[in-house]
Amino acid sequence: MSLYDVDKQVIIGRDLITDNPYSEVIELNGKIIGWLSLVPSELVEGSPGNEFLAQQYKNYYIIALMVIALALVTAWLFSRHLLAPISSLIDGTYTLIRGNYRLRIEKKTNDELALLSDNVNVLAETLDKNQNNRFKWMSDVTHELKTPLTVLRGQLIGIQDGVFIADEQRVQLFIDQIDSMSNIVNDLYQLSITDVGGLTYKKQPLNPIQILLQVADSFTAKFEQKKFYVDCSQLAQLMADKKCSVLADKDRIRQLFVNLFENCCRYTDASGKIQISAQIVAKQLHIQIQDSAPGVPLAIQDKLFERFYRVEPSRNRGYGGSGLGLALCKQIIDAHQGEISTSDSSLGGLSINITLPEHRSYT
Repeated sequence: MSLYDVDKQVIIGRDLITDNPYSEVIELNGKIIGWLSLVPSELVEGSPGNEFLAQQYKNYYIIALMVIALALVTAWLFSRHLLAPISSLIDGTYTLIRGNYRLRIEKKTNDELALLSDNVNVLAETLDKNQNNRFKWMSDVTHELKTPLTVLRGQLIGIQDGVFIADEQRVQLFIDQIDSMSNIVNDLYQLSITDVGGLTYKKQPLNPIQILLQVADSFTAKFEQKKFYVDCSQLAQLMADKKCSVLADKDRIRQLFVNLFENCCRYTDASGKIQISAQIVAKQLHIQIQDSAPGVPLAIQDKLFERFYRVEPSRNRGYGGSGLGLALCKQIIDAHQGEISTSDSSLGGLSINITLPEHRSYT
């Protein structure tokens, strides 16, 4: 470094100010009083400090590159981990769209994606079950309609060929087969319009015990034919009970009891017993219809309310009926906000348990 006065005469340092590459003026109160000049050291470029700084920059670049590379690898691995279950879900939904409902997605995580996989599996299981039920439904409908049609066709061909005579007995057989098909079609129609909400209910306060006894009385001839003993003694006390009132459709409740008594007549052994009881508990009317042997295994009682279900696997139509009666009963009870279930009867057969909400008038 060199110091010069206001006239640029050397005080200390190099003789000429021009020998210094850098010069700065020195001022005091806005007045120039001298000059300060310097010559950069030739050792700066190769100094230890400079080398240390250069090494630090180099290390910084290396570390930065390593961090970037590590971040890229981590992001790739994380994306693979994240996309794997998503890809599995996408493939699974495409498989469901194509109609393969037996697919089940394997859970690969324990987060919300796992919950979504469970939901997709439940959906696939439901679709698979519905598809099987639809195939079974079509098979059962075909079977139920094909049997009377086959009988009619065989009889008509026999008459046409002169084998049979179209007498009163033969005509009655035709009428019976047509009635059987009409009953199946009517039951199917009622079930279908109930499914879509098209079946209307004209509800009014009524005593279902009165309807129950009227229906039981209309079945007297059938009961006597099969030598049934019918016990309705426990219903007498509810006939005049004002609390025994429900808000219901009279025709649908009648249809409910008709179907239940038809089942009793078909599937209860001759000389059997039918016991009917009812009581009001906690503002609900409980009705129980029990019959004697044969019973129904407990493991399959829940299936009795399925359409076309029969305990006999061969679907023997010797007992008559279409297998739709209890399905209609369940829909009627559901429409009245009630419950219907089965259990073993104390008489050795089946017990039908009905619960209907009591109707209270607040006038």
